[in-house]
Amino acid sequence: MSHDIQHQRIMNGDTTEDAYNDTLLLLEAKLTLMNKGLHDFPKMSLTLPLEKMLCVNPQLDVELDYDKDVLHGYVDHNLSLLNICQEIAVIIVFNAIAQGEGAVFFLNSPGGSGKTFIYSVLLASVQQDEHTAIEVTSSSIAALLLEGG
Repeated sequence: MSHDIQHQRIMNGDTTEDAYNDTLLLLEAKLTLMNKGLHDFPKMSLTLPLEKMLCVNPQLDVELDYDKDVLHGYVDHNLSLLNICQEIAVIIVFNAIAQGEGAVFFLNSPGGSGKTFIYSVLLASVQQDEHTAIEVTSSSIAALLLEGG
């Protein structure tokens, strides 16, 4: 991995240290996904400044990398498709967001009642406003139905 990055960086006129630092950033990003970090390997020589390493969060980068225009169109179209019960649930969540409250919401209803649809509309709405939401499901099948699941 380091050799590939080093070759790319040097071909672009960068230094070996730049390539090494890029490799460290990549390693830090991969380790973060496993709740680890370069700090877990104290014998490793780090030339990357600590403050730069601390700002690496690939999960947050993915979470914030949405096309806001697509999300806006999706939300506008699908809000009009909510039935009255779904609309009440969405309004309750929107009110909590508008008031800046931290909250946990749990939708429990029979299969086919539109829980995934509500979650999808809510998540798209939150994401289009550049907020962060964490969706949690009780099964891997339910998680796969959500965007990015």
